[in-house]
Order: sequence, then C-alpha cells, then structure tokens
Amino acid sequence: MRAGLLWAAALAAVVVGAFALWTSWDTSTRHPMGRPHVQAGLSCDSCHAADSQPAAQCVQCHAGHASTRSGHRALQQRGALRCIDCHRIHEDFGGVSWGPQGITRFGVGGERLLENDPLRPELRGTVPVVPVAACARCHKPSNPADPIGRCLDASGSMTLCFDEHQKVEGATLGLGGTQDRLALWTQAREAVASSPDPPQRIPEDAGWLWGVVAASGFIVLVGRAVWTRPRSSGRPAEAVDVRPPERVRLPQIDAMTCLGCSACVDACPYDVLALEAYVAKVARPQDCCGLTTCEERCPNGSLVVHDGEPIDDRPAVTATLESADVPGLYLAGDLTGMPLIRNAINQGAVAVRSVVASGRAAPGDMLDLVIVGAGPAGLSAALQAKKDGLRFVMVDQGDLAQSIQSFPRGKLVFDQPLSVPLVGDLWLAESTKEELLRHWTRIVRAQALPLHTHHRVSGIVRDPGGFWVSCVRSDESTVQFRAAQVVLAIGRRGTPRTLPGPIDPSMEDRVFYSLADARSFAQRRCVVVGLGDVAMEAALALSYAPGTTVAVVARGDDFRRGKARNIEAMRAAEAAGRLEIRWRSTVESVEPQSVVLRSGEESCAVPTDAVFVLIGSIAPWEFLASVGVRKAGDRAGGSLGPEKSPGADPSGTSRVQPTHAGPAPGRPEGIA
Repeated sequence: MRAGLLWAAALAAVVVGAFALWTSWDTSTRHPMGRPHVQAGLSCDSCHAADSQPAAQCVQCHAGHASTRSGHRALQQRGALRCIDCHRIHEDFGGVSWGPQGITRFGVGGERLLENDPLRPELRGTVPVVPVAACARCHKPSNPADPIGRCLDASGSMTLCFDEHQKVEGATLGLGGTQDRLALWTQAREAVASSPDPPQRIPEDAGWLWGVVAASGFIVLVGRAVWTRPRSSGRPAEAVDVRPPERVRLPQIDAMTCLGCSACVDACPYDVLALEAYVAKVARPQDCCGLTTCEERCPNGSLVVHDGEPIDDRPAVTATLESADVPGLYLAGDLTGMPLIRNAINQGAVAVRSVVASGRAAPGDMLDLVIVGAGPAGLSAALQAKKDGLRFVMVDQGDLAQSIQSFPRGKLVFDQPLSVPLVGDLWLAESTKEELLRHWTRIVRAQALPLHTHHRVSGIVRDPGGFWVSCVRSDESTVQFRAAQVVLAIGRRGTPRTLPGPIDPSMEDRVFYSLADARSFAQRRCVVVGLGDVAMEAALALSYAPGTTVAVVARGDDFRRGKARNIEAMRAAEAAGRLEIRWRSTVESVEPQSVVLRSGEESCAVPTDAVFVLIGSIAPWEFLASVGVRKAGDRAGGSLGPEKSPGADPSGTSRVQPTHAGPAPGRPEGIA
C-alpha cells in the first residue's frame, strides 16, 4: 500500500514537472536549429523571410544535391519531394559531425561529444540522419518486401543509407577520396547506434523545474531501496567456468522418439545438426562446442548432450588456467580448447586474476607479466593486468587481433552463448569485424596498453627467478623481456598450412593465406584452395567483387564438411556462374600467371592473378612442447616422464628454442 502511494506521488511529480517545463518554455526556443546551421551563422529570417518560402532556401547553401535514386529524382523533378520533406530541420534526428574536437552527435538545439579521440582524426564533415517517419508517405517500413528495410537501423526508427545524394564513386564531402566517404558512413552508423536519441536543449531559465524532476527521482530511488527486495543477478562473473572441457560433448538423439520438429537444428548456431528423413542427426560433430542450447529446445527430451571420449588434443591446465607442467605459465583462449571469442575474453581476465592471486612477487628489475598474443584473450588479459596495477607488456607477431583482421570484410561476428556473462572490460557485441576492431583499437589507445606488434617470440627461458622472453622484430633485431610470469594467448591457428608443390618466385607475393577485403581483388583471376568454411566464405566474397573470376580447388568430389548455409550459398553461386569448383583436384605447382592442377592422371593450368591457400593450419604443439607444456593425452599416457619435459635440463631450467629463425619469403610466419 505504501509503495503504491509512493509511486503515485512520484509519477504525479514527474507529470507536473514535465507540464510546467513545456508551458514555461519560450516559443522562440521550441524550434531551435541544428549544429550545422548554427555554425553557418543562420537565423530564423534566413529561411522564414516574409517574401520567401523556407523550402526554396536550402539550395542557397546545398546546391547540387539531386538524388542518386531514380524514383526520388523523379519526385524531385515534379516538385513532390523537397529538401525539408526528409530533413525536418526543427524536428529531425540531427546527425553526426567530425571536427578537431572529435565525433559529435547533434540534435535540434543540443549536441553530445561521443569520441574525443577518433580512429580517423583527419576526417571532417557532417552526415545527417533521416527519421523513418519522413519516408512513411511512400514507403512501408513494416513490409519486408519494401526496399527501405535495408536502410533501417536496429530500432527501425532511422535510416542509415547515406548515399542519397553522393555515391561512393562520386565527390566526397571535400575529403580525400572514396575511402574517407566510406569511413564517415561507417563511423556515422556506429555513432547513431551508440546514441540513437539526439540531444535536446532545455531552457536555461527553467532550473527550478530540474529541482522538481530531481526530487521525483530521489523519491523513486528511496522507495525502491525501502520497499523492494534486490534480485539475484545470477552467477557472479568470477564464478564463470573458464576451464577447458575434459571430454567431447556431443548430442545423442533417440530416433524412435524424435518429432522432426527442427527445434534443435534451428537452435544450434554452428550447423552441427541437420534434419534427414524427418529425424535430427549430428551432421558435423567436429563443429560442436558443447553448448546445450539444442537440448534445452528439444520439446520431448529426445536429444541429450552427453560426455563422450576424453579430449587429449589440448594442453593440461589447472582450474586457474596455470600449466600443469610449467608453474608460472598460464594459457588462455582457443589454445586451451575452449572456442568462441567470449570464452577467450573470460579466460584472459581470469588468467591474470590467477597471476595476482598466486602471490609471486616480481623483483624491481623485472616485469610482473608478459602476455604473448594480442587477440581477444590477450587484450582481455592486458586490461585486467592494468586494472590490477601489474607491470607488463603484450607482444604479438602480427597486428592487433590478427585472427579477426583475417576475417572477410563485413563478416558478422556473432558470438554465442549470450547467456554466459562476460568477464573483464573488453567490449564484445554482435557486430561486423570492422566495428569490433574499431572498438578494440580505441580501447588500446584509451588505456595506453603496452602493445608491441610484429614481435615474434623466438625463445623462452625459464629459471627459478622467472622467465626470459626473446622476440624478433620485423627488422630482424631482437629484444628480451624479463618477467615473473607469462600468459600464452596465441590461439590454435599456429602456422598456416602451405602448398606441397613449388611456387615460382614471381608468384610468392601473390599467394595469400587469408582474405581481408575481397573488393581489393576486383577484376582479378583468383584461385581458392580448400573447401572448409573459411575457404567457402572467401570464395563467396570474391565472387561478388566486380569482374572477378573464382576457381575453387577441392580434393573431394562433394562437400564433406562446413556450415549448411555456406554449402547452400556455394551451390547457388556455382549454379549462377559466379564461381567454378574443380572437384577431385590438387595443386601441383604455382607457375607465373597460372596454377597447375592435377586431377587423376591429367594436369591443367588455370590462369590466375592471386592464389588463396585456405587449407587449415598447423597447431603450435611443437612450440608448446619446447616450453614444457604437454597435451592432456601425453600426460595421461606417460609419453613424458613426470619430472622431465621437453626443453628441460637437469638444473631445472626450461629452455624454449625458436620454432624457426624467421619467415621464408612469401611464406607465413610461425607461432606467437
């Protein structure tokens, strides 16, 4: 009863305050102008002069803004589509502007600084945002068949297609080319997503109204504290299980009771399950990561996730992620056998917390920690190390988040399971590869993390006092770091597999082991070797590049593995003539301007300008063994003595030898 009266009083106070705010607002300030018009020195009379029409004044400053869309252009020519029909100056969603101060989200009469250290500080310009309500007289945003659906933001209230007046190939806001224009559009979408509601201006002489609103809010907060019981938020972040699985977890399906409803197939984000003859089956067991979403969605219990055979192909670590063989060495990320970016982030943070909890103090002449790898696990570990006040460095043989940079341009990073809480401070959300990298780059800059890129780990020496970590820079010079403990977050990709045949020296720089941007290979002849998910996604991306021809080389005679959506897309692309698949073929050699393929007893040359070798990678077990880290299966089988590990000498000093002296020309680099 008391709680109800409290809420009623608070609601009444808010309503009264809002009404007083509106009625006391001077009408001359109810229609303020946006940031661009204020900066241009315009006033109300600039558009609302007695002898002028407001709609006719826009072209005085915004000349040459004809629409690039034929339908809109026809309406403009008939006078049925004016500037102010889309850009409602006093009611608009505002826009995003770039300047020396950073990125600003502005609205009618107000603005908000979103980023004072933009990723591209040289960008200058303004991008307006148009509300969907302005398009509703011709379009139906709720209709899936209406093309406007491709232009809406996540909320469906704003349009985010910014090429209404200028295409990418055309002029660019006075900047330096099409890339600048694309950068503006991309950052504008991100800015609108982070600040969908544009700032509004409140009259400066209505300060007493803020008192009413603040008092109402205070009453509400006190009432919640007194009359409501706090709810449990579930398992705390520290309780998240970050240990790698010990056994293979696979769904088991009772075919006698399976309803064929496809609920489990739809629930699995990795296409492990398929429906055949109205019964679910495990079609791709190698892609299963042990999630129980399929089991939860099964309506009658026909599917149960069971523990299977022990997983021997992973390092042996303790519950704190410390190596069971090398004290002071912690492993995090995909290297432990736990897939998914979210798990890597959690393990990176937990590993550093374990470092702090271990109590191994570093003397004044050494670092507390060296983090090897700058992927999601390494970045999360670095953020946690800085938060805990550790002295540390982070090294990587490539660039920041190199594994994610190798994703195709625009790839959607969708990380499951969303029900698992996120440990640490590293940002993660469903986003494109570019959005994820921009966020992480800004975090590294804002936190001033000591990241050393292009530092390949060539050796590690462990002695009773700690570790020596030796690195080779890109200029072949060397550097050593002395630390009490080490976190290895190098992933499982290791060294990409190479072609068995010879490569002509003239083609060394045309053989690639990843695809970042398919558009850069427009008008090229491309050969993709491999038929896994990575190879299929690369081939599909290349097939959409203008003028590009794509040939896929596959050893088998049909698709053996891969996600169902990728296989379906490959079949459709082949049927449409966008690519061809050379079945039962292998690469014999790479010659100048061609690739020689062998199929049975026959050989043929396929003309090519670029070769993409996407046939998997060699896991870094040799490197780990040299550190002293053993596989779980090796420890259980006793292949190594309990007191002896690779690289260990009788004095107890563990020495890590370089995996190789350096990358061969045209070949990918090795581990770390």
